[in-house]
Amino acid sequence: MSLTPACLASLRPVAQLAWRLATLQLRDRYVSTMFGGLWAVLQPAALIAVYWFVFSYGLRLPTPASGVPFFLVLIVGLSVWFFVSDALTGGSNAIISNSYMVKKIAFPVAILPIVPVLTGLMIHGAMLGLIAVILVLNGFWPDWSWLLLGYYGVALICFLTGWSLLLSALSVFQRDLAQMLGILLQIWFWLTPIVWSPDLFPASVGRWLGLNPLYYIVMGYRQALLPGSEFAPDLLSGVVFWAATAGLLALGVKVFNGLRTEFADFL
Repeated sequence: MSLTPACLASLRPVAQLAWRLATLQLRDRYVSTMFGGLWAVLQPAALIAVYWFVFSYGLRLPTPASGVPFFLVLIVGLSVWFFVSDALTGGSNAIISNSYMVKKIAFPVAILPIVPVLTGLMIHGAMLGLIAVILVLNGFWPDWSWLLLGYYGVALICFLTGWSLLLSALSVFQRDLAQMLGILLQIWFWLTPIVWSPDLFPASVGRWLGLNPLYYIVMGYRQALLPGSEFAPDLLSGVVFWAATAGLLALGVKVFNGLRTEFADFL
């Protein structure tokens, strides 16, 4: 299908519906609470405070070679992780939790795995706004490098969309997948340079760490928001990330389209 103006115009209502559903999902998550949508930022902010205390006063990890305070390095990495965790957890339940929509003949089921990614994106945007304020208060003013966030943000959305398509389809037939995902996310967290710096390891180990697709995104976010060439991801990690993303998107679309006709029978 070519991306003609008519084709793009036909996709607009679908995109608007996906965004609308994401907005409703975010609102419903905090309905009847005193602070409403503020909890979307307050909860990760509280967790950031805990990590900051543990790693600043407990484990006392060394300050990166760039001299950037560890707290700032930490919150940038955690902002990425919160987005990843939220989108994948929601994505794994995207079809199961919306079974009534799946059973509607005319409903575009394919947008459901995208909704958790968009919901996570809204929270991620709020988190980045909070981080921007913290950076300015610490003397790190916006510059042109911050524009790189647009590139890394789009890259992360593509990566998460592929995962969400795959997980949402498989979870319909294997309900244990959501529980397994929680364990895998814990392992993945510690394999990603969020609470530790890659320069703590020898170069021989660092090359293997770069095979983690999220390495590219986390280091890229730090490259954009924080000064210091040590944060710039290398070429290999970029190749690994985009190869993994392309593979995930292709596999996710194939699996989702192959199984979607059977969703209603298993819900």
